[in-house]
This record gives sequence, structure tokens and C-alpha cells, in this order.
Amino acid sequence: MQNKPQFRIIIALISLVVVLGLLFGGYNLYNTIGVHNPVKGELSEIPEIQDVKIEKVDRKDVFKIQLGKTTNLKKVYTDTTKVLNSKYDPENYELIILDNSNNELEKAYDNLHLAIYEAIANNQFLWLDKQLEEKQKNYDYKLFVDEENLYLQLEQENYYIYKVLDRSTAVVNIKKEV
Repeated sequence: MQNKPQFRIIIALISLVVVLGLLFGGYNLYNTIGVHNPVKGELSEIPEIQDVKIEKVDRKDVFKIQLGKTTNLKKVYTDTTKVLNSKYDPENYELIILDNSNNELEKAYDNLHLAIYEAIANNQFLWLDKQLEEKQKNYDYKLFVDEENLYLQLEQENYYIYKVLDRSTAVVNIKKEV
């Protein structure tokens, strides 16, 4: 008689483990087949996108997108976010654009960094364009701006840096207390 309750507890625990395994497996299968693969397919239709990787980090889907050379970063970024926003709440994903840089382009970007953030903070994009033109050495650049972001492309032969900078986070409002 004492074996019967132990047997029921063991069966209940095994059943619990099997059900949890099925639920977890079903959820992962749904995410892969029902969500990630269709999004990857839609993103792959954008000609400049060479590769898409999706990772889960802190309950957010992180999309790492490898771009080839592009003539208009703003258009590619807008098309990409349009696809992602149709499937996800913008709070639930992060978009990372991978580039193909070299040391010379990295140094050029580092030298422009302060001017870029000053231009964003003061909405002086024509001034920034002149700064980029003056500091341009062995690379080409393209600068695009919209209501939300500043898009910067630095290119040198087969190397390139693509930066999308949020205009709202570059503005810091400092108030003095009287």
C-alpha cells in the first residue's frame, strides 16, 4: 500500500517534466518557424543585406545584420525597421548593423565623433557636412538625416563603416537649479 502513493508521485513528476519539455520545445519551434524564419526571409529580400543572425538576449531578439556596400544607408535602415516593426514591438528587439571597417576608417570615425554629436545636439547638419568634407582624406562619405536618426557612411575601397545615431539620445538638457 505504501508503494502506491510513491508510484503516483513519480508518475506525476515524470508527467510534469514531459509536459514542460513539450511546452518549451513547442515555444522554441514556434519562435523559429513561426517568427524568426519569416522575418529572416523578409529581411533577406532587401538586396543590401547579406546575412541576418538572430539571438535572444535578456528577453529581446537581437538582429545582427551584415550589410554589403550600399548607396543609401537611410533607405536600407528604414526598410529593415519597417519589416521588424511589422512583426515586433520596437521595445522587444534590437537592431545591430555590422560593418566591414579597417583601422583607417575607425580612426577617421574617432576623429569625427565629437563633431557628429555636436551637430546632432545643435541640429547643425550642414556644418557637419562641411566638417566631413574638410576632414575627408582617403575615404568617401555620405550623410543622411531624418526626424529620428543621423546616418553616416564612411567608405574606402572594400571597407566601410555604417553608423545610425539616434538624434534624441545625443541631446542632453542640462538645467541649473536657482
